[in-house]
Amino acid sequence: MGVGRSPFPLRDEAAVLQTFGGDHGAKLLDELRQWEDDFYGLPATGALPLAELGRGLTVVERADSFREQHPEASEASVRALSWACGYDNR
Repeated sequence: MGVGRSPFPLRDEAAVLQTFGGDHGAKLLDELRQWEDDFYGLPATGALPLAELGRGLTVVERADSFREQHPEASEASVRALSWACGYDNR
């Protein structure tokens, strides 16, 4: 995502492939895309209460829901996704 390397989020697929190799890098990219879809697309299950329809989730709410959905995700991963989402939705 560019954390620590860029003042804004990066999605540098070529760098992932170069760092991790073709097969492993491709699998990793698939997983990263799924995590990003899950983070940005929350809530993934259930309907929002009527009072919350039309209200977007905050980055903190998305991060909390993502942690529940992906307990295997490191805190650094959640922070990177939060940073990207906050930047993209500024």
